[in-house]
Amino acid sequence: MNDQASFRVVLVSGAICSGKSALVELLREKHDAMVIKTKDLIIRKLPKIKIERRSLQRAGEKLDTRPTRSINHRLISEVRSEKKHKAVKAAGADQLADFLRCWPDVDVETGLSLRGDELLVKAREAMIAAVHNFNSAGLNFRAEIFITTAMIAWTYLCHSWFKREGIIGRDNQAIITVNSRGSDRRKRYSVAHELGHWHHHRGKCLVCRVEEARPQTALSPERVADGYAADLLMPWYLFKPRVRQQPKFNFAAVTALADMFDTSLTATAIRLVESEPVPSLVVCHGRSGRRWFARSPSVQDRWFPRDTLDAESYAFDILFGTAKDDTQHHKIGADAWFDRWDAEKYELTEQSIRIRASEILTLLQITDTRMLD
Repeated sequence: MNDQASFRVVLVSGAICSGKSALVELLREKHDAMVIKTKDLIIRKLPKIKIERRSLQRAGEKLDTRPTRSINHRLISEVRSEKKHKAVKAAGADQLADFLRCWPDVDVETGLSLRGDELLVKAREAMIAAVHNFNSAGLNFRAEIFITTAMIAWTYLCHSWFKREGIIGRDNQAIITVNSRGSDRRKRYSVAHELGHWHHHRGKCLVCRVEEARPQTALSPERVADGYAADLLMPWYLFKPRVRQQPKFNFAAVTALADMFDTSLTATAIRLVESEPVPSLVVCHGRSGRRWFARSPSVQDRWFPRDTLDAESYAFDILFGTAKDDTQHHKIGADAWFDRWDAEKYELTEQSIRIRASEILTLLQITDTRMLD
């Protein structure tokens, strides 16, 4: 295939002797297609299998219905019975048109959101217009036009900067900006985070994006500021005794601790996991994939959560379906959460809740001590 051409995946399925092989050969000859057969994938996964049709069929069914995975059967039965989604009405023509008008909501050239980053988009386009005008032939006042348009661009840029949370300071004085539309707990965390920057990074130029999740790089300025905020709002000498008072490791405990320390569920969940009442992880997913995660000190780096949610996880049905928040932990195979060759040997428990319309938080508890070896 041409290296510059877009790749397409064609799934060929049908009854025996229906012409699948002939069609595949035509695709191979005409388009230089790479053929991937189900049989080859099964043999790669189970190299000791007997190469004959019945054995391959049984092996494929076995891979689809491993003992640690049962959610597929639940979803299939829901589709067949039509009980769960029967009341959901199909989108009308106007609803579909509204959806298509706002999708995709991202500038493919810059990666900026056309709505969330509107001021940055305007700043960029105004500066591009300023440069184009300055380079245009036949204009007698190019410099004046450039200066005026560039000032508009810088105004948009400054408005975008001050609209976001951050800190600007000089000498011993600084101004902290927080999002006025955020909750009081969110504002407290933002102020504590910026105080962390002021304490550790005074005099340095940083682009700060306040998040309630720590970056994975330990020496990252954002991680340092997050640690300062957590120590300020939930100091260990107060936090750990309260953790020991919680009867179970779940989101009920997170909520109780968040109310005690007047902090958000997200920040509290991270602090709880890092205090390690049990070996665990907290993972945040949006519709586009994993956004961040944090793990207990005893959980090794090799246990790195998948980028995208496995369809067999309970979290998947909460984020993309109509399932309600989990009220308790559920057992599930570790390979639903970790893309490792040995993950299928273990089980863990998961509990997920929705924290925003398109974002969920999941607590993963390591119940098999072999995962910690």
